[in-house]
Amino acid sequence: WLLIDEIGLEESVTMVGVYGGCYKLSIIISLFIQAFRYAAEPFFFSQEKQEDAKEVYAKIMRYFVIICAIIFLGVMLYIDILKYFLAKEEYWEGLKVVPILLFANIFLGIFYHLSIWYKLNGKTIYGAYIASFGAVITLILNVILIPRIGYIGSAWATLICYASMVLISYLYGQKFYKIDYPIRPIFAYLSVSMLLFFVANNFTSTLSEWPKYGINTIIFIGFLGSIFLLEKPKKALI
Repeated sequence: WLLIDEIGLEESVTMVGVYGGCYKLSIIISLFIQAFRYAAEPFFFSQEKQEDAKEVYAKIMRYFVIICAIIFLGVMLYIDILKYFLAKEEYWEGLKVVPILLFANIFLGIFYHLSIWYKLNGKTIYGAYIASFGAVITLILNVILIPRIGYIGSAWATLICYASMVLISYLYGQKFYKIDYPIRPIFAYLSVSMLLFFVANNFTSTLSEWPKYGINTIIFIGFLGSIFLLEKPKKALI
């Protein structure tokens, strides 16, 4: 209804279709996050009594973010191929929301990981508080942003919502169940993946198809190689 008031019913339906179609590309990372969530939670509870439980949780967070950064960069470097999976060519104009939605889902996955503090401590009410806060933030931002910048506003609202939930959960988690998460490496991997995407996008925008894919592949392999060199000396989780 926010769009209808501004641009009319027909164009609003079109914009919703574009947004919905492009949102499907972010499902690539959502599938990984859901699989991680279902597998990780039982493991977290099984490790609760172990002396090194918090260290294990921190390492899992590190490797979770690394995989998310790889998926993000892979999707964005080859978005010109993946876009053909969209139902209509008209949806391609909405591809600019894909990196925003991918990062939004990464933050959601981080939130799922951070939520272990209130689950292990029997303080699940905090999870309800944080989720309610996120819902309110999303509603307010949608009301403010959608009439101004359309469906892109909805994408930014989603990202800001999940990022704020991560921040709140982290701060409270450090108070009730302190875990020394590798904050700097987490930010570094996410920032580098985003930076490489923007560099590749600007550098290859004027190139033809195959040279562009060639350069993007070199960038992607370089990113994977850098991760391997940095993480290879690390000891196994268990």
